[in-house]
Amino acid sequence: MVSLSVTAGAQDTILQNPAPDTLIHYAYDTAALMKRMHFAPVDYDSLLASPNTNRKTAPFSSFHVEKRDLLLPGLCLLMLIYVTWLRYTYGKELRENFTVILNTNLGQQIYRDREFSANIFKFLTFINFALGGGMLVYLTTTYYHVNLPFNQTGLNVALMVMAVFALYLVKGFVYRFVGAVFNITASLRFFRFNALVIYHLLGIGLLPFILLAAFAEPPVNTWALFAALILVAIAIVLRVFKGLTVALSSGKLHILYFLLYICALEVAPLLIAIRLFDLWAGSQPK
Repeated sequence: MVSLSVTAGAQDTILQNPAPDTLIHYAYDTAALMKRMHFAPVDYDSLLASPNTNRKTAPFSSFHVEKRDLLLPGLCLLMLIYVTWLRYTYGKELRENFTVILNTNLGQQIYRDREFSANIFKFLTFINFALGGGMLVYLTTTYYHVNLPFNQTGLNVALMVMAVFALYLVKGFVYRFVGAVFNITASLRFFRFNALVIYHLLGIGLLPFILLAAFAEPPVNTWALFAALILVAIAIVLRVFKGLTVALSSGKLHILYFLLYICALEVAPLLIAIRLFDLWAGSQPK
């Protein structure tokens, strides 16, 4: 409640009834006045919003994170700093990675130079790829409303990152098995080197799209997510093309066998893993 003060002279001017110049106080309920004016509700989308808030939010894209805390922006900031450090510390190696993709002959020379060296650059860039891949998988599953096993963003992102690591390790064992069976270990090592180079560049290229997909407003975040998926598809096609080049140059592996390998040991296990994860995540209590 507040007091609305007017002079008697002003009031009597309106009422055409002169009165002494005294001060009159009128009590008025300001809350009732605000309610009667029907102001539109004002809302916001804050990075620092409490994860347990029950407020109603304005509609936004289906993968925009409602329960947002400091973990997601903090992780993205660390990734940005990490990639910047890689760019200025290992600029020469990154330029060589582009050469590997564009020129097969020079790529073989670079492969021989790195094959027997303890290349810390390879490990550091793969960490960045695993983090970026895990973040992209998390945003994609959230966008398509896939049931995730945990209620906390950090645990779900960590699960996706570990899944990327595990998939890479499994594929490494597959390469060793196929190389031993078909006696093409040297060719498969060069193919794996090319694939890892593509992963290095993909992890760096995904970062701006991940930042936009996580924090931009609609529809930019949706465009960024699909642009990142298109970039992944381009990397997969490029990887298959480099594999065909290695297979044809080795002379020991027929192109038909290579295509069978791609379908049976690359595509099929990935689809099975996605299906099993979907079943397992859906069975977890929320």
